[in-house]
Amino acid sequence: MKVGTDSVVLGALVNLGSNQKEMLDIGTGSGVLALMLAQRCQATITGIELDHGAFEEAHMNFKNSPWASRLSAQQISFQEFAHFASKQYELIISNPPYFENKKNVSILDQQRSKARHDADLPFADLALGVTKLLAPNASFWLILPPIEAQLFLEEATKSNLVLNQKINIYSKPDKPIKRVILELKKEASMPSESNFYLQDRNGEMSAEYKEATSDFYL
Repeated sequence: MKVGTDSVVLGALVNLGSNQKEMLDIGTGSGVLALMLAQRCQATITGIELDHGAFEEAHMNFKNSPWASRLSAQQISFQEFAHFASKQYELIISNPPYFENKKNVSILDQQRSKARHDADLPFADLALGVTKLLAPNASFWLILPPIEAQLFLEEATKSNLVLNQKINIYSKPDKPIKRVILELKKEASMPSESNFYLQDRNGEMSAEYKEATSDFYL
């Protein structure tokens, strides 16, 4: 599984808060989000992944990382994990599949297709499961394209999740919004909104992107 800009930006911008002991990465893929969280804090982090190949990759990456004692991977569907879970998490993060199943049929590779389509993890299931797993005053962070972000917010409302923060991600200042990072909670709040630019007007990596990701790129 490739390491994409979406995961890198989300992992760099998520607000970790303080005193967080247990974190969950939904659809961990190669494990990059869980690894970024482990680098930034001292929490124990679980990454769950349905695809066997991606699960094995995440397990290997966790085992070979400096934070192996605090990282674990499970091969399981999110629905099953949420159903049987016996604890809640201070932070949940996800770069979820977002293409509606049977659309974008040009994606031929089965593994990449499953990672990008919502057949195995519809937004309704994701929102409902997160509500159960999220501890009081905890946050759920995810990244989606703008249209899908609005669709997820509609599902989140049905599951009693409320928007706390919205970050609009632009590739360049003169381009439309490329992605949206959402922070949701179970408690009502006054939501904030901000913008983040990956590149400047000249197409060079923006200063804010360099600053946010400087601890992660070699």
